[in-house]
Amino acid sequence: MIFQLFYIFVGFFIGIIGTIIGAGGGFIAVPMLLWIYPNFNSSYASRVITSCSQLFIFFNALLGSIEHAKVRIIKYKQGLLYSAGAIPALIIGIYINDKISLGWFKIIFGAIIIPISAFSFIRSYHEISTRENPNNILGMIISFFISIFASTLGVGGGILYGPTFAYFLKFDKLIAKATSMFIVGITSFVIILVRTKQNVLPFELAGYLLLVLIFIAVGIIAGYFIEKLLSRQLSCECKLNKKQVCGTCLPKYLFSGIFSVLVSYTLFLLSNIAKSEAFINGEYGKIFLITLLFTAGGSHSSRLGNALSIKFGGSWVMRILAMALGIVGILTIYRGWSGLTGQ
Repeated sequence: MIFQLFYIFVGFFIGIIGTIIGAGGGFIAVPMLLWIYPNFNSSYASRVITSCSQLFIFFNALLGSIEHAKVRIIKYKQGLLYSAGAIPALIIGIYINDKISLGWFKIIFGAIIIPISAFSFIRSYHEISTRENPNNILGMIISFFISIFASTLGVGGGILYGPTFAYFLKFDKLIAKATSMFIVGITSFVIILVRTKQNVLPFELAGYLLLVLIFIAVGIIAGYFIEKLLSRQLSCECKLNKKQVCGTCLPKYLFSGIFSVLVSYTLFLLSNIAKSEAFINGEYGKIFLITLLFTAGGSHSSRLGNALSIKFGGSWVMRILAMALGIVGILTIYRGWSGLTGQ
């Protein structure tokens, strides 16, 4: 029970970070799953872990995009065009992922994450001028290559989409992050469909996912009423959809988000999902269960993440995250190499 509560709040934290920087959170979820199950020896271990990660990414990106849509900072035309450019690349990434062992997957993951962390860190210190009409052909090409890496590694790619859109296409930072999350939602959904057809994500587990989504919906509704109550008690009239965020808003969104998480978690416990045979037998079921907990937590973090992004921007988060990712990349390479050499 304690570990389940831990995982659900880890999901909540990942969701906050993802919303701030315009990512689905896979860049944190995948290393965590690799560290939780370092000796997962299935012949298709990397497929299982990355596919479960895409479930978490999709729901985070979906709810984050809904919040961004309310603030009207998504470029839908570019988002759809760039998604169209990304989808063919997803198939390439999935094919590569299918061909590599878990040890090599860890090495490749770390080797790609390290330069991404360096780029993200350097990019966070630069202010870029913006323009209204980006080069859409360039945007589609960028999306194509990012999606190869993203689908190979089981991440959404938002940690790269946002900075590259701002740097090369001259998007405003908030618009770059919001459009990035919109694209990640589309691409992760396509990967989920492919993996379900391949039976990497068994269709029979969809019923449990739908049940958790009901728990999430109840938690969101409960959090909404708590948020309204706190707004009256704190005399806070700020509107997130108008980019109005004051100091009082942040504890309000934090408390209502935590309350939503606890409501969803209570329903999760009452349902006894964790004791279902599908989740007890084998490591696959345990990984899927942790993914559901990540999803239940992350789904309640989008309003707080959006408020933090509007009030403070995402540069400070990106710098801390970039340094952490660099360390994670090095450790992941080490663990992957140790697994290959039997050390």
